[in-house]
Amino acid sequence: MILTQNLNNNNNNNNNNITLNHFIFNDLSLFLANNSTFNEILEYALLSKQSFEIFRKILSYNGNICNIVFPFSSLKDYAYKSFYDLQKNTSSTYKFKLIQNKETKYLSLSISNQQQQKKQMGKIKSYLKLVFPNLKKVNIANKVKTHFHLNKFDNNDDDDDDDDGAGGGYNHENELFEFFDDTYNGFYSYERVLINWDIYRLPYSNHNEIKEAVSDLGGNMFYPFSFKGIEKSKPRKVYLSSYPKHCIHLYNVDSILNYSTIRSIKFQYTPSTPSFIKKALSLPNIKSLSLELMSQDGNDSQEINGDFVYNVFKDAALDENSTLKRLLFKSIYQSTEKGSHFDIERNKRDLMLFFTLLKSNSSLNTLGFEFFNIKYCKQLEPLLELPNINTLYIHPNSIIQTLVHCLDNQNIQQLKFQIDDFDLDFDLDLHSNEVLIGFFKMNNTLKKIAVTKSESSSVKSKQFLKLLKKLVKNSKTSCKLIIKKDDLK
Repeated sequence: MILTQNLNNNNNNNNNNITLNHFIFNDLSLFLANNSTFNEILEYALLSKQSFEIFRKILSYNGNICNIVFPFSSLKDYAYKSFYDLQKNTSSTYKFKLIQNKETKYLSLSISNQQQQKKQMGKIKSYLKLVFPNLKKVNIANKVKTHFHLNKFDNNDDDDDDDDGAGGGYNHENELFEFFDDTYNGFYSYERVLINWDIYRLPYSNHNEIKEAVSDLGGNMFYPFSFKGIEKSKPRKVYLSSYPKHCIHLYNVDSILNYSTIRSIKFQYTPSTPSFIKKALSLPNIKSLSLELMSQDGNDSQEINGDFVYNVFKDAALDENSTLKRLLFKSIYQSTEKGSHFDIERNKRDLMLFFTLLKSNSSLNTLGFEFFNIKYCKQLEPLLELPNINTLYIHPNSIIQTLVHCLDNQNIQQLKFQIDDFDLDFDLDLHSNEVLIGFFKMNNTLKKIAVTKSESSSVKSKQFLKLLKKLVKNSKTSCKLIIKKDDLK
């Protein structure tokens, strides 16, 4: 950073007044706009007239390169007041608005679950076009459920007031399906999209897919769905999920990899096949994978063990990959079991086998060990030779062993795990309590523990989380505890 430094000598005291070069301040302001909340930006803008003008220009003219996300509910009130001033020609008030309605061409918004309904999205578009007359594009930053494949009789939101979003209905013999343009003719783009399905509603993208796939439910499991319905949405992250109640596994979702904007893919209640993994790891745009492992043909008798894991990732050239940053995986059967039930020696071997693939990989910084049943902290010692790994996802039954490892491994800064009703197979005995208490007294490097819990946690899980909260609160270290609900179930 270039600085201009003025040194003044006043009453024999040296005062160093450091001011930012004008060009550097412009760059710094863009950095702050990309990493601050709207209220924080407002504080920066009020530092001076010059800073106000710079931030107003960023928010009004450079919304396409600025990462700030406005909650729609908050922006709606703020923007309408500016719109009212414009209508009344009260320019003296309007010019002091940080967001200039007339000049704004791009916005990034977060919307609630209720606002995500396609009928509401049409109304939101109409409102935004009214108060921002030159608005060209809106990016929706939070996770949104797609509507491109709808079962008309299973959808309570199929009457839309804005016709420009509709893609036309499909006149099947029972008129069951319609197709919908979630982008409203390119007005919206979506950062994160959820594509879910069940035996009654599959992810059809066009009429031909219905004709080809609808006749045989078993055949649908291997049908190559195109997912063209999300092409215009241009998402960076995609969630592929089957509803647990009427679950159907789809074994050929490889076409989702055809869309180059996608950086992250997460599977839930549906399998990640070896062929998909191999293709995904060959693409430089894929930075994050969260997988549920299963055989290519859905053979339930094939054991998903350490050899299977090693062979899948070896064949996919994980050891040669230089672009993937985040890799999480578990057996799809672990969704209904208490983790891995391998015996200790075999599980130790499986983990060591997997580590051999990571020795030459320097791009991964986040790694998942939910698949492995870690009984001893020594099993994690090979991580000491992988300084690029700074975030671990683990099975909750391995929390004690992993925390002990973190005391020796200063590279690990974040620890994440999910607690379900059937999880947490260890007791909070005297030894476990002593380990937890000792960790928070000695920890200097772990910065965050993030826990995702289900809607209804078990008594044991609640007791464990209560203890964690207490220890973090009383700890003098900088470690933070974040607890959130699982939003995919």
